[in-house]
Amino acid sequence: MFRFIFLLCFISSLQADDLFRKFDVKRDWRLAKKSEFNYVGVKYGKNSVSLGTKHTAEPHYLTLSTEKELEVGQIYELQISIKAKGEGNLSILYVGKGEMGSGAVVHPRGLHVRISPQENEKVYRFCFKVTKKKSSNLKSFFQVMLGGYKGEIRLSDIKLVKSKHEGSIPPKGLAL
Repeated sequence: MFRFIFLLCFISSLQADDLFRKFDVKRDWRLAKKSEFNYVGVKYGKNSVSLGTKHTAEPHYLTLSTEKELEVGQIYELQISIKAKGEGNLSILYVGKGEMGSGAVVHPRGLHVRISPQENEKVYRFCFKVTKKKSSNLKSFFQVMLGGYKGEIRLSDIKLVKSKHEGSIPPKGLAL
């Protein structure tokens, strides 16, 4: 009985650490697309989002994003499962976005990785240290830039936890 209670407490503590624990893909993912991707529709699953593209373009022409404010100087681990059938690259970023001075601003905040997803589902893990925003009126977002990928892609099981990583972390993050 003691082991069961200990195991239950341990599992609960792991879930409490996941900063995307209450993430709802339909409510929290936002799709932004340029006119050449107007045909792209999104299919939402319980914990996944899927879409397909017929061509490639600039990566930022098709973007999924979710707003998430994180602690400056803190190290985090992001985990996301990706299954794809096609070719090309996608980028995963943590950025500050908004209006500043004469126009729109997007600046990196510690994570900017590029991957070439494969047909077999793979869990990708990244470690990054959050940098300061250029302005307090900017909002922070995780973005998945999909414009450079042609084919079917499914993203699922996003998790974010504070990390105990002790080594150095490059400015764009570290693949684990």
